[in-house]
Amino acid sequence: MNGSKVVKSVFIVSVFIFIALGVFATHMNQQVSVDSLQLSSDTLAEIKSDLDNENLILREENAKLKEELLACEERLAAVFSTRVTVTCYNSERAQTDSTPFITAFNWKVRPGIIAVSTDLLEKGYTPGSKVYLKNFGVFTVGDIMNDRFTKRVDIWLPKGKRVFKQTGVLMVPVTEQAKGTCQECA
Repeated sequence: MNGSKVVKSVFIVSVFIFIALGVFATHMNQQVSVDSLQLSSDTLAEIKSDLDNENLILREENAKLKEELLACEERLAAVFSTRVTVTCYNSERAQTDSTPFITAFNWKVRPGIIAVSTDLLEKGYTPGSKVYLKNFGVFTVGDIMNDRFTKRVDIWLPKGKRVFKQTGVLMVPVTEQAKGTCQECA
C-alpha cells in the first residue's frame, strides 16, 4: 500500500504542479500581452510622431506651392489683362440697331452679356469667352460694338436701368488658369 500512497502523492503533487504551471503560464501570457500592447503603443506613438512631422513638411510645401501659384496667376493676369472703359446699353433701337434684342452673334440679349469693341475681339475676346470686370463681375462676350470704339466694353442692362460710364476698369479673361488671378481683381 505504501507504493500506492506514493503514486497517489506523486499524482497529487503532479496535479498541483500542473495547475501551478497553468496559472504561471496564464500569468505569463497576460504579461506578454500587456508588454506587447505597451510595445504597440510605443510604436504607434513613434508612427504618429513621424506622420505629424510629414504632415508639417507637406503643409509647408503646400504653402510654398500656393505662393508660387498666386505669383504665376498674377503674372498671367498682368500679361492678359486690359484696362477698358465700361459703359452699358439697353435694348433700344436708338442704342443698337433694328433688332435690339438680338446680338451681332445672333444671340438673345440677357443679363451677363457684354459687347466688346472690335479691337478686343481681335485680341481674343471672342464670342462666348468669359471675362472678369473688376467691381462688376464675370460676363460673357456676346456682342460687338461699333467700329468707332476701342478698348471698350458695353454691358447689356434691361430697359429702365440707369446707364453709366467708367474708365480704367481692369478686364481679365476667365480661364481655368486665370480664375481669381490677381490681387487687384480681388
